Amino acid sequence: MNNEMFYCEGCKSNVVTHVEIREETFDVRGADITINSRVRVCNHNHHDIYDEALDSKNIEMAFEKFRQENDYLNPQEIKETREKYGLSQRGFASLIGVGSASIARYERGSVPTNSHHTLLKNIRDNHDFVKDLYDDNGDKLRRLDKRRIEEKLDYEDEQDIIEETIQLYIKKTQ
Repeated sequence: MNNEMFYCEGCKSNVVTHVEIREETFDVRGADITINSRVRVCNHNHHDIYDEALDSKNIEMAFEKFRQENDYLNPQEIKETREKYGLSQRGFASLIGVGSASIARYERGSVPTNSHHTLLKNIRDNHDFVKDLYDDNGDKLRRLDKRRIEEKLDYEDEQDIIEETIQLYIKKTQ
C-alpha cells in the first residue's frame, strides 16, 4: 500500500506515494460523519493523490458509521429482509413502492433515504405491515414473486398461531 507508484496531478508525473491517516468529515444523508480516512499522498511534494480503492473504502466506513449511529439497516440486513419473503429485488421494490434500482443500491451499500429506512425497518420487524403492503400492492407483483410471498406470509401466520397456542397452554398449566 505504501511506496506505490501513482500519477500525481501536482507533479505531472508518476511518483512514489504513501498512505496517511487523516480525520475527515463526510456528509451522509445530511449528517456530518467523521472518520479516520486513509489518504494517498505524493512523497515528493505531499500532494493528495486520487486512489479510487481508498476513497471507496473511506466512503464505506462513513456509511457504516452513519448506519450504526442512526440504527439503519446494513446492506446484508436489507437483503435478508427481502429474502425472508422470497422476493426478487424487482418484486420487493414493487411491494414497497420504490424503484428496483434503489433496492439494488441499498443492497450494495448505499444508505437509504429516511423514509425508505423507516419502511425497510417496518418490513423487517412487522409481519402485519408486510401483509398490508401485500394487500395494497400484491397485484403489482409478477407471478413467481406473488406465489413466494403468499407462501411466506402463510408460513408466518402459521408460526404466529403455533406461538399463541403454546403461550395459551403455558398460561393454563401454570
